[in-house]
Amino acid sequence: MLWLDANNSASIEITDSKISKWNDLTSFENDVIQTSAGARPIVSGSTLNSLPLIEFGGSAFLEKTTFAYPASSTMFIVFEAETIDSSEDAIISFDATDKDFDLEAGLATSFKGSYNSSGIETSGDSATEINSSSVTGFHIWAINLNETESNGFQAWMDGTQKSQFTPYADIATSGTLRLFLNRAGTEYLEGKIAECLIVNSTMDTTLRQKTEGYFAHKWGLTSLLPVGHPYKTTQANRCYYGDPLLFAKLIKTQGGMKFAYNLISQVSTILKLAEFGTRRECGLLL
Repeated sequence: MLWLDANNSASIEITDSKISKWNDLTSFENDVIQTSAGARPIVSGSTLNSLPLIEFGGSAFLEKTTFAYPASSTMFIVFEAETIDSSEDAIISFDATDKDFDLEAGLATSFKGSYNSSGIETSGDSATEINSSSVTGFHIWAINLNETESNGFQAWMDGTQKSQFTPYADIATSGTLRLFLNRAGTEYLEGKIAECLIVNSTMDTTLRQKTEGYFAHKWGLTSLLPVGHPYKTTQANRCYYGDPLLFAKLIKTQGGMKFAYNLISQVSTILKLAEFGTRRECGLLL
């Protein structure tokens, strides 16, 4: 559905030293853009686990209009919030007038994480706290959303579940997706992002944990995973940041061969696309 990776330089378009477009690595082509030169982010001078980051400061943000948000989804985002000047500063938002959301700071001067929605948790506006206190540094955030299930909203940080609720209604089918700006278009978050992934189905525990393992090993965040997490110390099945079946499923549901090609392009061992399809070939074994 959407995959943005700061480590994939080929997906980032630079205009006058700033990022004008960050291309989606799936075939859904949900590229996020910024047409205003004064509101563009930059490739950061900082790194995470020796990998590049995208930095948003001041009034910088990227957006995708007419984003078809799936009714059933799992979202992952690896980022660091820096300067907070409003509880409504948002790392990601979806604006559709109703049945939309912000993942926002939740505190006036620091970030604890709050899912602020309209028409999703209740018939009106509501906010669900994700953490009880503020956090600093990079973290792996994950959110499942499925309106048809009891406790269909679930949120995790670094592999630990933080909150849940039973949705009142489905998320809107179309709206504007933004990074580092709330859905009202008024509050900007300053910080850095490593990677964002949205898939059009809710992941079960096994698949979610494998994906958390992918992010944790890639970005050097394994110390944040809880003791007992199955991929805290060892990557799944000796594969590139994850498990063969994880990537086979993502390839199948998130854009077919273009998605597969972009996965393959990030590892030194290039596999023939014509041979793609078996467990071993989909696994990107090291």
